[in-house]
Amino acid sequence: MLEGGRALISTGQARPLRQRQIVQTPGGPVISETIVMQDIATGFTVVPRVAGGSVFLQIEPQRESPGALPGSIQGQRAATTVRAPLGEWFEIGGTSEASTRDDRGLFSSDAQRTTESSRIWVKVEELRP
Repeated sequence: MLEGGRALISTGQARPLRQRQIVQTPGGPVISETIVMQDIATGFTVVPRVAGGSVFLQIEPQRESPGALPGSIQGQRAATTVRAPLGEWFEIGGTSEASTRDDRGLFSSDAQRTTESSRIWVKVEELRP
């Protein structure tokens, strides 16, 4: 990615969305129905700016999910800027999830604990011609 360029890192799904339209014709109204694919994504964009031996990253995470109405999408966005040294790996975010299950019966018991995490690391290097 070049200085000031925008990189997008995302994951998501595409789901079919039925669209209906009434078209007025000389013979009367006709219902036209098409199916389009609607993208729902979660991820972030990054814009780097180099200053001396540091890089400033403008990070804009976004999260989309299906809305309450058919075909609608709910979205959340935020923005922040971080500073890091050029050429070094640094963590910009991550997720973690933990769950516990405890089943107790008359003559037995079973306990299960699950922990899952993922971290996002970035390394920015300056390229010179």
